[in-house]
Amino acid sequence: MMSYGFPDWMFAAIAIAAYEVAAWLKHRFHLDWAMWAAYGVIAICAIVLIIRYIVRRLRRHNDNDADDPEDWRNY
Repeated sequence: MMSYGFPDWMFAAIAIAAYEVAAWLKHRFHLDWAMWAAYGVIAICAIVLIIRYIVRRLRRHNDNDADDPEDWRNY
């Protein structure tokens, strides 16, 4: 199954970038609200990753096509 969405590492990169940009904005322009915005982005990325992990585990559990002798031909 081909997935055309963002890979998991992209959400981690977005969360790290949000934190770094917010820390820079807070330090450079004394914008305290920037860190709260970054924490919101980090929380959203974490929720998306958790949902993707749960969905992946459920699909893997439900699609248990065990030991098909002709499975090697699908590669």
